[in-house]
Amino acid sequence: MSDQEGGYEQEPVPEPPAQPPKNIQINEEFRNWVKEWIEWDDTESNAKRELTVLRKHKKGLTEKIMGYMTINGIENINITGGKIEKKTTSRMLPVNKEYLAEALASSGLLKTGTDATDVAEHIYNKENRPRVEKDEIKRKIIK
Repeated sequence: MSDQEGGYEQEPVPEPPAQPPKNIQINEEFRNWVKEWIEWDDTESNAKRELTVLRKHKKGLTEKIMGYMTINGIENINITGGKIEKKTTSRMLPVNKEYLAEALASSGLLKTGTDATDVAEHIYNKENRPRVEKDEIKRKIIK
């Protein structure tokens, strides 16, 4: 792979045969792809572990800073290149089955609370939901 303007040039992936051959010979190019993929997989795993440590440390510092700002009535702090603001945000909670049943029952759109529960059950039933399939490769490490 070559670095081009911050990205990597991808080689075209050959189409798999309709029926895989029974006695397949692994060529050197394929071996190199697998070796490179394992290297990238290792790099990604290490980066994820490092990010977990960084996020935990940042979260601890965030809690300390928020506590200090709250206790001392500080709303923002000017820093080099900007400022740190203490803000309260609001977001909608995700819709769950219980909320959906309650909302349907209280809306008056359905005749009974049982109808609302049945509709919520139908929507949340995994058998009724569409599925998307995707092929991928995954590494299993033997310990």
